Amino acid sequence: MAVSNKYLILVLLFCSGLFACTTSKRAVYFNDQKSAVIESSNNVDPSMIHNNDLLSITVSSLNPDATAIFNTPNTSLTATSAN
Repeated sequence: MAVSNKYLILVLLFCSGLFACTTSKRAVYFNDQKSAVIESSNNVDPSMIHNNDLLSITVSSLNPDATAIFNTPNTSLTATSAN
């Protein structure tokens, strides 16, 4: 068993040595690239969220007690002056 493992490791090292090196002519470089910016063809719709929108986030888990602190109702506080 130990001899076959040594033989397998020797074969793998030999094969990796054969295929690890390549000439610079065969290597792919980006010398002909005009710009470093990748152009995207995806048209993204404008955001549906606007200023002064009220958003709500609900956190859920298997233990409702653990997430109760995160799921408080949305309330807005307005300051009033006492005259």
